[in-house]
Amino acid sequence: MKKFASLAVASLLIIQLLIPAFAASAETKVSSEGSASMKISTSTTAEYTLSFPADITIPWESATCNIGEVKAVKMLVEPKMAVLVDVTSQNDFKLIHETSAIPYTLLAAGAQANQFSFGAGDIGKTVPLSVQISPEAWANAASGKHNDKLTFTVHYVEAKI
Repeated sequence: MKKFASLAVASLLIIQLLIPAFAASAETKVSSEGSASMKISTSTTAEYTLSFPADITIPWESATCNIGEVKAVKMLVEPKMAVLVDVTSQNDFKLIHETSAIPYTLLAAGAQANQFSFGAGDIGKTVPLSVQISPEAWANAASGKHNDKLTFTVHYVEAKI
């Protein structure tokens, strides 16, 4: 019985050594004039990272104030796709106080906008944000602390070409 078990184990070891010998070769050989080719490839899924501005205090009676920027830190998106950023305001784009409101306009890259996008190749692209407040709005404002909260919502969408 021991001889049979030893023979069976030896046979399994020999078979195990032979299996790689019959595996497909990773090389392409050309024995006479001709050519050979190989395919190389890589792939990834869509991945993107944006940075957003921190809290800020606007100086009283400023007509225009830079409030930061949104930056594309990482932008691996498919062709014909985009990363869309919607900006909403908790107070309908007004700085609210108990008794008054100061309306303002959000500017993205110098134009009135509450939506902008990033596409393939936009790594490092920044969208500067600012608020614009009219002299009339400042003149009608009560003293005290006025607040609003901007929310940035990111969507992966088909690009508008």
